[in-house]
Amino acid sequence: MEQATLKVTKEMTVGEVIRKYPSTMEVLQGYGVPTIGCHIPYDETIEGSLKAQDFSEANIQEALDKMNQSVAEWPETVEGIFLTKKAADKIVELASKQSKPGYGIRIKVVPGGCAGFKYGFAFENQTRGPDEIVEQHGVKLYLDTESFSFMKGAKIDFVESIQGAGFKVSNPNTTGSCGCGQSFS
Repeated sequence: MEQATLKVTKEMTVGEVIRKYPSTMEVLQGYGVPTIGCHIPYDETIEGSLKAQDFSEANIQEALDKMNQSVAEWPETVEGIFLTKKAADKIVELASKQSKPGYGIRIKVVPGGCAGFKYGFAFENQTRGPDEIVEQHGVKLYLDTESFSFMKGAKIDFVESIQGAGFKVSNPNTTGSCGCGQSFS
């Protein structure tokens, strides 16, 4: 990646990178750098965080390349919610399987879980009062005003791993999460 196109550099702090570019959270987590909870090395540089895990210069450059790629794929201004194409396709597939073609998803932030809040998802095809509606990849997301304020700048993806499959919310507004990843604060 050319130096002029880099947005994330090894001299930036972990906290600065997470605040400016929420999409990098997943990359950092993949390299073992905590990005949620009280163990986040906010004031440590990206280089320092990765060196602390015995990464070589080549591994650090690889991580920077992946972070910058994630930044390039993220919309330049994320005022609402970013729904990945993979997540949108999965919503369409699931809605079709449940005989709800054309439905979107209602996302609600509700009290609960061991960390304070959790996300609720349900199929929806109409607004309820003063909803915020985000439409991406042909899929509508319905959120009440309060839930939308918790979700500004969040990325919703669909992930499949050895532990299972499901929707993953990367939310820059969270300050912590529980051990199981099902709730947040």
